[in-house]
Amino acid sequence: MSAIAQPMSLEMTSGTNPPSRPQRRGCARFPAAWPVLVVTTTCYLRGVIEDVSVLGARVKVANPPLPGRDVLLRWNGRDVFGVVRWAGSDRIGIVFETPIPPSMVHPDRHRARGTYRTRRNAWAYC
Repeated sequence: MSAIAQPMSLEMTSGTNPPSRPQRRGCARFPAAWPVLVVTTTCYLRGVIEDVSVLGARVKVANPPLPGRDVLLRWNGRDVFGVVRWAGSDRIGIVFETPIPPSMVHPDRHRARGTYRTRRNAWAYC
């Protein structure tokens, strides 16, 4: 089975900016500066969540664990399981095992009855 590649327009709208790249994430991320404890099977690491969505987070941490490592994130009295998707010199990208509640992502936007709504009404969460 072969896929047919679709041509990409190389036109620039402003004359100086390249065409925008396709969106890689399925959910909106919100900036954060929350202290977090990253727990692996071999160590405890203190870090800071720099941005978060219902599906994952970017965490600044010294000596980051390698990609593929299972982790537990502990912040705001909650525990979230995930896997390290990528690692840089001082940051890691975590994919959560299961989506987290919108109230953990952006508490100000959480509504008492609003968990996951239709895609149209839940744009801020996912």
